[in-house]
Amino acid sequence: MDSTKTTMQGNCDNAFPSRLRKLMEDNSISQQKLADHLGLKNRQSVASYCNGRSAPDLESIVKIASFFSVSTDYLLGATPDPSPVPSAVEDLGLTPKAVQYLRALHELAKVPPYETDRLSLISYLLGHKNFDWFLVQCILYVKLKNQKTDTSFWQSPDYDFCEDTLESHGYTISTPEIQACAIFSEEIIPKFRALLTEASELWEASKLKGG
Repeated sequence: MDSTKTTMQGNCDNAFPSRLRKLMEDNSISQQKLADHLGLKNRQSVASYCNGRSAPDLESIVKIASFFSVSTDYLLGATPDPSPVPSAVEDLGLTPKAVQYLRALHELAKVPPYETDRLSLISYLLGHKNFDWFLVQCILYVKLKNQKTDTSFWQSPDYDFCEDTLESHGYTISTPEIQACAIFSEEIIPKFRALLTEASELWEASKLKGG
């Protein structure tokens, strides 16, 4: 067996399987019901989680924690208290699901073979000076996509007059949908590509330095 897989299974044997079994027993949840909640084809995967033969991925851990209303820290053995910790939700204004995801990501980063890459990338993006601008553009895109266009004015004499007047000054009439598409292609994609490119360059430089 691969050494990283052995390490992962050894860590899971310490807490996750036993706590998952207890939660299922206390709440009378069958393996099949949990499998259905996780979108698994059959209960065998859940059975493997319960006996420690395999470990779920990050998304499944967050789903399991949410299903039983416990913290991911509890599932992974980081705390004996099953109650979700509300402080991050209250202090940061994030949703409980987002906080659970970040906590799970943090805990799993400590257990091989889960990598720390996702946590590092999230930290980089949140700390970047241009990330807030990127979020603002995303919010504007979502708002424009949700706006309903009133088409009753189209093809009327008044519409034609307005269109001709704007075109004479170098402007065109655009719907919220067109504006949203323009923001997505001209602002959001280039900025996000630039952020990821910069992250990639810093990552490579860090690897070269470390080597």
